[in-house]
Amino acid sequence: MSLASDYYVDADKADDTGDGLSWGNAKKHLSAVLELIVEPITSTVTVHLKSTGTVYTGDYQGRGILYIGEYTDGLIIQPDVWNQTNYDDGEHDPFGTTGTGTFNPNTATFPVTLQLKLELWNCFGVVVKGVRFDGSAGDAGLRLMEKSVANALYCRFESDGSTEIAMMGSLLRLENCDAPDNNVAVISMGQSQVQLLGDTYITDAATVGVFATSGSMVWLMASGSHHTTRITTNTPRVKQYAAMRATAGSKICVMDENLSPFPWSYFASLLIIHHNNQILRKEHFGIMLESGSQVTGVSQITCTKLDSKGDTVPMPDDQSIVEEEGGNTTKTE
Repeated sequence: MSLASDYYVDADKADDTGDGLSWGNAKKHLSAVLELIVEPITSTVTVHLKSTGTVYTGDYQGRGILYIGEYTDGLIIQPDVWNQTNYDDGEHDPFGTTGTGTFNPNTATFPVTLQLKLELWNCFGVVVKGVRFDGSAGDAGLRLMEKSVANALYCRFESDGSTEIAMMGSLLRLENCDAPDNNVAVISMGQSQVQLLGDTYITDAATVGVFATSGSMVWLMASGSHHTTRITTNTPRVKQYAAMRATAGSKICVMDENLSPFPWSYFASLLIIHHNNQILRKEHFGIMLESGSQVTGVSQITCTKLDSKGDTVPMPDDQSIVEEEGGNTTKTE
C-alpha cells in the first residue's frame, strides 16, 4: 500500500476502524496511523491530530521509519490548528491566526495532549510539532533508540513521568520547547546528542534538568531570534540537584562565536540557570562535571539565585559550575 500525504487522528473516535485518510474516517490512536508507515517515506507525510479536550493515549514503539528525501521533515505529527507561518516568523502564536498572538512555549495553551510514550528505534526524519506530552498518568514523552533522528518543535513535556531521551547514538533536537515539573527533563546517553535550540524552558526538575552521560553531548544553539535556554527552580531541591550534569566523558557545549564556522555569532546562545528562591541548599548546583566531562562556552552561562531582599544575585562560585575533584574535567570560556 502506497503512503498518503496526510493522515488524520481524532481521540474522540470510537475505535481505529477508519482508514485514517480523512476526518470522517480518522483513527482514534496515533499508534494506529504510525503502524501504517511500513515503507520508506519519499515525500513529506503529515499526521493531523484533532484539537480536543480528550487526551490521546496508546504507546507506540516503532522501528525503521525511514525518510529518503532532501530535508529531515519526513513524518510530521502536528495539531490540526498548527500555523507554520507563525512559527517561522518567531513572533506569533503557532496555534493562532496568522500574524496574531504571542510566541512563547512557556505560556502557550496547547490544543492537543498526549498521555503516551513515542519510542523510535532506528528511525529518521520524524518531526513532532505543537503537542503537550503529559506524564501525570504514567510514562510519556519521546524516546530515541538505536541511531534515531527526530525533532520536537514548540512542544511541552510535563509531569514526573515525561522525559525526553536520546540513546544508542541517536540525535534529538528540541526547538523552542517547555519542560516543567519533570524528574529529569532531558537525557542524552550512550554516545547520543541532544540539541536545545532556540528558547528552551526547563522548570522545577526534581533531580537533574539535563543529564549527559556515556560519551554523549548536549548542544545549546540559537534558532532564528530565539537563543536562550532557561533552567529554573522555584523551591529548594533534593540533595545533589544539578540543573545540568555531565558524566563519563560527556560534553555540554554552549554555542558562542568561537564554536561557529562562520565569522559572526548567529548561532550563539545563552544558558541562564536560576534558583528563584532565597533558600539555596549546599548541594544545589548549576552545572556538575564528572569523570572526564567538559563544558564549553562558560562565558555564555549565568547562574543566579535570590538574596534575602528578593533581588537576583550570582550563585556562589562553588555551586555554579562544579568539577569533580580528580575527575579530569574541563571548563572552556
